[in-house]
Amino acid sequence: DLSSIQFGHDRLVLLVPENHPLANKEEVTLSDIQGMTFLHRDSGSAVREYLDKLFAEKNIQVDTLWQSTSTHALIHAVEKGIGITILPYNMCLDEITRKRVIPVFFKDNLLERNYYVVYHSQKIMTAVMKNFLNLILQ
Repeated sequence: DLSSIQFGHDRLVLLVPENHPLANKEEVTLSDIQGMTFLHRDSGSAVREYLDKLFAEKNIQVDTLWQSTSTHALIHAVEKGIGITILPYNMCLDEITRKRVIPVFFKDNLLERNYYVVYHSQKIMTAVMKNFLNLILQ
């Protein structure tokens, strides 16, 4: 009884400092970050839960130095060479554009995400719900 409409798309990207060994690679695999010093999002965040699950499935071990609720703190730490991280590309676009950090994408679009609006198809859609749906789809 549920309907869904995709309204967005994003990719998780590996962020490294400019002098990092992976900075010159166009694409990497998860195994390329095996054992590296890693900076995580906080426990409970969608990105963290997704990566924890993916790392477990692929048997990837990283050396977690610390975690943060702040995307900006993680990006700043990467810029200073403290470690590497994986974050949504769209959240880091300004820092990437200003060349504070280097984005490295994963082969096979491994870390792509789609965003959906999900609603009950048997319920009456109110004017407020229609307006919200139209806003998201724009």
